Amino acid sequence: MAFRIRSLAVLAACALAACGKEAEPPKPQIGFRVQSVDLGKSVGANKKVLKPATTFAPRDTIYAVVNSIGTSQRVTMVATWLDAKGGTLAEYTQLVAPTGPAATEFHVVHAKGFPVGKYAVTLTANGTPVANKPFEVKGK
Repeated sequence: MAFRIRSLAVLAACALAACGKEAEPPKPQIGFRVQSVDLGKSVGANKKVLKPATTFAPRDTIYAVVNSIGTSQRVTMVATWLDAKGGTLAEYTQLVAPTGPAATEFHVVHAKGFPVGKYAVTLTANGTPVANKPFEVKGK
């Protein structure tokens, strides 16, 4: 009987302690998600495009910034730069492990200058297409 009383006293003490403290709710896990893709001629220290653009000069460096949110242990980002006929000019891959809002920067430049014409960059995250951004190169 004494054992039963002690057991009840311990349970009562635990119950009172639990009443005074609410359990912390679990933090939600936000999966990785692309919010937008910006093109431009330059990026800032935060890797964000300073001034979005879709028209470039032949000797410009062309930046594509993937703006994302969420967390992931590993995301494979791929930027494929295409000419007007769909031919691949360049392809770059980056492995990222975002822990919140992130900006992943890709860029392409042509040493002799891009020929005038229409181009595009396609972007994928873990093999899933996330954006196809057309742009144009115009003469001076």
